[in-house]
Amino acid sequence: MKQNPPLSPIARRHLRQDSCDIVHDALDGSECRFLRFRAPASHTFPGVAAVRTCPAGGWLLAGENACFWLPRLPTARCLDDDGHILEERPAPIAGIDLDAGGLTITLAPEADFVADLVVWRLDPGLRQELTELTPIETQAYFLWGSHTTYSRPADLYLHLIHGRVYENRASWPKHWKICSENDAHALYVLFSGLFRSTGKRIYQLFKQQLLRSVLARQADDGGWYHGEWTDRMESHFRLHTSALHLLQDAWEESGDEETAEALRRGAEFLLERADRLDDGIWFLHDSLELSEASMRQSPFAWLPSRAFGKSVSNMLVLNSHWDTTVAIDRAATLSDDGAWRRAVAAANRATTQILAARPAEWLYRPVFGLIALSFLPTDRAAALPLWQRALKRIGWKYLIPRFHHLKRRYPRLVMPGGYLDRALSLKGISTAYQAINVMDLVRLHARFPQLNLRPVIDAAIDFTHRSGLWERWGEDRRTRYAYGFWAEALHRLALLDDDMGVRRRLAATLARMEALNLGLPPGLLGGDRERRQPAGTAFPQVSAPLRIVDLSREGKMEYLVLNPGQEPAAWNPGTSELQWFDAEGRPVAESVLQPGRWWLGR
Repeated sequence: MKQNPPLSPIARRHLRQDSCDIVHDALDGSECRFLRFRAPASHTFPGVAAVRTCPAGGWLLAGENACFWLPRLPTARCLDDDGHILEERPAPIAGIDLDAGGLTITLAPEADFVADLVVWRLDPGLRQELTELTPIETQAYFLWGSHTTYSRPADLYLHLIHGRVYENRASWPKHWKICSENDAHALYVLFSGLFRSTGKRIYQLFKQQLLRSVLARQADDGGWYHGEWTDRMESHFRLHTSALHLLQDAWEESGDEETAEALRRGAEFLLERADRLDDGIWFLHDSLELSEASMRQSPFAWLPSRAFGKSVSNMLVLNSHWDTTVAIDRAATLSDDGAWRRAVAAANRATTQILAARPAEWLYRPVFGLIALSFLPTDRAAALPLWQRALKRIGWKYLIPRFHHLKRRYPRLVMPGGYLDRALSLKGISTAYQAINVMDLVRLHARFPQLNLRPVIDAAIDFTHRSGLWERWGEDRRTRYAYGFWAEALHRLALLDDDMGVRRRLAATLARMEALNLGLPPGLLGGDRERRQPAGTAFPQVSAPLRIVDLSREGKMEYLVLNPGQEPAAWNPGTSELQWFDAEGRPVAESVLQPGRWWLGR
C-alpha cells in the first residue's frame, strides 16, 4: 500500500495569447494546458511525428524528443457569464497538418461558442503510466455528483474543463452544466484510492489539479456558488461541504497554509448561515433557504413551517445537515477557541431531537403503510391481491401528494418501519434519498458513536430491503443512482465491525451496480481520509472482471473480492498476508471465483 507523499497546490498561471485563453498547470516536470479559443486559430505541437491512441483514453502525439497527450477531442461550448455550460458539441476542426515542424491543428469556433482543448506535455515516466494500465484503472467508478461513471484517466477531463470542475450532466431544471465540488471530491477520493493500489504519480498530479481548481473557485466570502436552480448563482451547501472535505484531505496530506485558510473560510461561511432550532442549530441545504423571498425562486414545491423552532424557509433537509456536521467536525482542528466544536455539539442536539420525534404513531403507521406499497418492485406489486392493489393506488394517487400536510401537522422524519424522509417541508417523496440519508447517518455515527444512532440505521437498512425499495430503485433510471450511495453506506458500516450481514448486502449491491453499468463507488478503494487510515501494506491486484473493495481499518486488513461477471474468473491474491474465506466463513482452497460469488481476505 502506497503512502501519499506530501501534496501541495500546483503552480497555475492564466495566460492570454491572441484569441486563446490558457490555464497552465506546471506539474512536477510535466505540464497541462487548458486552451480556450475564442476565434479561429491554430496550435502547433512541435516535434510530433506520429499520432496513436492512448490506453488511458485520447491520443498520444509523439516524436523523438516530445510526447503530448490529448485526453479528449476539441469541444465547442456555449457559456454564460457565470460559467454555466449552456451547450456543447464537437468543435469544428478547420485543418490538421503534419510537417517537419510538428503537428498543427486549426480550430474554428462558431459565433457565441468557444473551442476547448486540453494538452499535456508528458515526461517519460508519465507516458509509461498512461500506456501501461492495470485492470483496476479501467473499470467503471460511480461519481457522487453527476451520477455518471469514470473509467480511465482521460475521463477526468469530462469534468475538469478550463480549470473548473463540472458535473458531467445537464442539471434540472435549467438543463445546463454547473460547477460541482461534489464531483471534484469524488474524483479526489478515487485518485487517492488508485494511487494506493498502483503507486502511479499521475494520480497525485490529478489530485493537485482538482485541489487548485477548487481553491480557485472559492468566493471572497468563503463560499462556493453554483446557480443550479436559479439565475442568482445560489450556493448548494452539499457541494460546498464537498469542497471542505477535499480541502481537509489535502491539508492532512500537506499541511499547506493556503489550503488551511480556504478551509477555515469555507467552514465559517456555513457556520454563519446555520439556522437556530429550539434545541441546537441546523445546517441548511442551500442559500435559498436563508429567506422566504429567495425560497420563492426555488424550483421545488415547499410548505412554510416553524416546526422545532426553525425558520419558516428552512426545509429541514436531513442529508446536508449531517454532511455539514461531519465536515465542520473534521475541520475543527483548525479552530482554536472551541466555537466549531460547540457548533457541532449543537448540530448533534438538533439531530437527536429530530430523530426522536415520533408523533401520531397511530396515524402515521396506517398512512405510511399504504404509501410504502408504492415501494414494491413490479413483480411483487403485480402479485398483490386485488384489495391490496386498490390500497396501493390510494397510497400513490391520494396520500403521497398530500403527505406533506400530515408532516406539517405532526412533524417527523423517521417513519414507522424505518424509512427516513428527505425533508420536512418539501412536497412529495424522494425514495432515492433513503440511500443518501443512510450513508450520511452512518458517517455521523462513525464520528459520534455516543449519539446511539445505530438503531435508526439498522431499522432504515432493514426497511429498505424488506419493503422492496432496494429492488425498486433499479426499475427506474431516475433512481438507479441510489445504489451508489447505498454501497457507500454499507461499506462505511462494514468498517465499524465484522457483521457478515452487512457484507452480504454490500456484495449484492455491488453486483446490482455492475449489472446496471453504474460502476464502483469511489470510496471503496480506501482513499477517503474521512475514515481511519487502513492498516497493513497489502493491496491485492485483480484481473477483469473481478472487483475489489478495501474494508481495512485501524489494526485490521480486510478486502472483499467479487466476481460480477458471467464466467468463472481466476484469482491469485498475490500476498501471504491475507487469509481468504467464502461468504459462509469457510477457508478458500480453490483459485477460481465463480460468477456472482465473493470472498473475504483478512
